[in-house]
This record gives sequence, C-alpha cells and structure tokens, in this order.
Amino acid sequence: MKKSILFFAIIWISFAVICQEQPSPEIRISDISINNGLYGNYNIPSDLSDFLKLAPGSDFLKNDLSSFGKSEFYVGVTTTDNIFNINLGLLFFDIEKQDYKSNPQFNLGITFISASTLSAYYSKYQNIRYDTLTSQTSSNLIFLDTIKSESYQMNYLFQQIGLNANLIFRTQPEARWSLYSGIGLYATVSLMAATHIYHNYSEYVAYVFPDNSIYRNYSSNSSNQSENDSEIHANKTNISIYTYVPLGLDFRIAKKNEFWRKMHLVCEMQPGLAIDNIPELGTKTYGCFRGSFGLRVEM
Repeated sequence: MKKSILFFAIIWISFAVICQEQPSPEIRISDISINNGLYGNYNIPSDLSDFLKLAPGSDFLKNDLSSFGKSEFYVGVTTTDNIFNINLGLLFFDIEKQDYKSNPQFNLGITFISASTLSAYYSKYQNIRYDTLTSQTSSNLIFLDTIKSESYQMNYLFQQIGLNANLIFRTQPEARWSLYSGIGLYATVSLMAATHIYHNYSEYVAYVFPDNSIYRNYSSNSSNQSENDSEIHANKTNISIYTYVPLGLDFRIAKKNEFWRKMHLVCEMQPGLAIDNIPELGTKTYGCFRGSFGLRVEM
C-alpha cells in the first residue's frame, strides 16, 4: 500500500510541474494539497447472515450461534479507518477580466482508503455454580462458580484507490483565514478486500463471597482454559461512490514572508452519502461523515 501511495504521488506531482511549465490559457494549477483523514460513524448495519455470504468457507461460522447474543454497540476495527488524499487545485480563466478566477476552484486528486465498513459481534456468557465452601467458625458461605465466556468478532476490511473531485467556493481567498464549501465526489475501487473472523473462548473459576464480591482465579489449573483463533477470507473487488459537501477552514501560515504565505493549513469536514457495491452482498447505501487535516501549497 505504501509503495502504491508513493508511486501515484510521484506521478501526480510530476503532472503538476509539467502543467505549470506549459500553462493552458483556459485553466491553471493553483495549488497542491496533501491531507489525511478518518471516517466517522462508517459502520453499515450487518449481522451473521452477511458474514455467512462473505465467508462461506468459515469453520467458525459453521458452529451453532443461536444461543449467542448480538452486540448493538460493537463498531468494528475503527483503528484501520484512514483516508489519504493528494489533490491539485485548478482555476478557470476569465475572458472578460483576462485573469484567472479565484472562485470557483476545481480540485482533482488521488485518494487511498483503508477501512472496515461491516462488522458484527456475538457473545455468550455462562455462570455455572458447582460447589459451596463452608466454615466451622462462621456461618458465611462462599460459592464456587465456573465462568465461561465465548465470542465471535467479524469484520469486513478493505483498501481502495480512486479519484476525489470537488468544486468549492472560498470566502476571501487572499485573506489569512477563509472558509469554503461546495460539492464533491469520491470514486474508488478496492485493491484488497477480506473478511476477518476472531474466536475467543475463556473458562475460569470464580469465588463469590457473601457480599457478592467476586475473586477470579486465573491460576493455571485444569479448570481454566483460554483460546484465541482467527480466520481470514479473501473477498471480491468492491466499488464505492461517495458524494459529499466539503466544509473547510483554511489558514494561511504567514502574511508577508514570500515562502510561508503560500503555505496553508486546512481542516475539512465531509458529511455525505456513500454507495458501496460489495459483490457478495450487493449494494449498500448509507449516510456517513468524514474529516481530514492537511497542508495546501500555492503554486
């Protein structure tokens, strides 16, 4: 993935340099920007039936999960969700004024996405009382319980590459601070897509005291067990379309210094509508939220 990012970045920057050396009378490259972002609440509602289609060969999912409860709060492997963009900003020529318009600006770039959009978590918890401890000097009873916990964690993860384009309007483009908004579109296709399934099982002895406090005995003995296994199943190529409204804040680093005044820090929010075509499941449409932070350099 890192090699792909570097390769396309070199091509994109080379294209920018060539265009600047041979400017078109109708359009001009005004800036180049690099930003990194994260998904917001990007998980699509999913359940066991989806993962049976995504991983039909799973040994884990062949087990009977009818006694397991589904967690409504599990949101998947959020640490993998990332968006990286390299964009060129383009300005249009005004024939009447014989100069380039500051508004609107068209941005076109390459985007790389790593994300998990489908997830599910099923678990079962059992508390089995098997013995009672008594004392000749006290009437208090201590109960011995066997605690069994088992869970299945399912995630659909992918990496995508594609194009990002948007048309924006800025307030006071030459000022130190400016706001902008418009409309944008991502079109991406997966380089890799896979379903990850994790199975966890633990069993241990617990001492329950009269005040209902519990002491868990994790010491090594025949009553304590722990298993952690995983499966990875390759999936077919997916395609995603994301239409959004860019809402950005632009800060020019310096006012007078010729070098630093061309540098801008940019923070952008992107609420929008996503359409994912996952071959094993069909088309999924849902609303989500993205955000990014990066550097914009005037050219």
